[in-house]
Amino acid sequence: MQHPPIPWPQRIPAAMARLTLSACCAALLSLGGCGGGAEDTASVAAPQGYASRCQLPPGVSHALLLPAPTGEHCIGKAGFRLLDTARAEAYTAEESDLREVSVQVWYPTATTAGGARADYLEPAIAALVKAQLAIPSTAADVLTNAKSGTPLQPGSVYPVVIFSPGYGMVAEAYSALLEDLASHGIVVVAVDHPYISGVTPLANGQLAQALAGPASGQALPAFLDGAVATLVADQRYVLDWLQGPNTGLLAGHLDLARIGLMGHSIGGAAAVQTARSDARAKAGLDIDGTVYGGTADPWPKPLMFLLASNHVGDPTIDAVLQLATGATRSVTVPDAGHLDFSDLKWLFNFYAPGLSPSALAAQGLGTIEASKALQATRQESLSFLQQFVGR
Repeated sequence: MQHPPIPWPQRIPAAMARLTLSACCAALLSLGGCGGGAEDTASVAAPQGYASRCQLPPGVSHALLLPAPTGEHCIGKAGFRLLDTARAEAYTAEESDLREVSVQVWYPTATTAGGARADYLEPAIAALVKAQLAIPSTAADVLTNAKSGTPLQPGSVYPVVIFSPGYGMVAEAYSALLEDLASHGIVVVAVDHPYISGVTPLANGQLAQALAGPASGQALPAFLDGAVATLVADQRYVLDWLQGPNTGLLAGHLDLARIGLMGHSIGGAAAVQTARSDARAKAGLDIDGTVYGGTADPWPKPLMFLLASNHVGDPTIDAVLQLATGATRSVTVPDAGHLDFSDLKWLFNFYAPGLSPSALAAQGLGTIEASKALQATRQESLSFLQQFVGR
């Protein structure tokens, strides 16, 4: 039995502000219609050089084109649905339900002629996400810089990074970051977690949406500790899958001795917890996430915290840094808000241009320009992962 769907804009308790999309779409919901003009498209369009070099087909006019990746590799994208037959689904009442996850993979690929651009959102969730954002179904979709399902170059082997989104977010909402990592020679395995991520398609055709969380603030820490434990179990299951025989076009291209974990918000908390507890992981990167799931005992792996400008005085992060026995980094991005690490500001600038700074702040966005936020997020994430995971 499924829980009733919880729309993204519904407010969740304030204490989850650093862990959830919360009301970040509220400003869009106030609009009767959306759609960027030609000048909006030009301001975010990927440079022609990348599209030409990677032989990307042209997209529809007046669409938002994600910023071009900065690495030397062209990129592909593929999706997988995974069923953990050894684990019951804890968030439904039906005892026979098994835990599922949806996986989107961005990866380096050979330059080939032909092929279609990958969808920004998985088709199964695209209509619902547009409806939640009050974007008309006829509005132009976001154009990605990846090709759909194109093969990897024969003989190529790459390090792997597992990514988990924030509470109420979907993995694709970080496409500008994840595409870039793949362009630098990393296979990025992004996981949507049912009832924690924004929308996750299930094998039976239903869509699992993020739960609202407890009404009582006193119950919130235990709820979030449990959510992180679920994410960690999901990430470890994905690690098992990567080592198995059913990885499709990824088979033979994964350097399983070089695996990192990263995530945003609650996904970042899970990333550092999995990095600490699983011997297969070499390092963990937490993007602006309070550390739930316990901080006691040493943290032996390299860890990084990439933080918004208002994320200060977090005792959980302080505790981790004090107990860390491995290398650590903590970087604050000036003027960045919690959701400036996602694609959200690009979407706002295109579909709802002209929002005031106060309106953006109400949605978890700072005053930093979208391009500067993306540049900082890309550079800091890549630097850490290349040092401790990649070549």
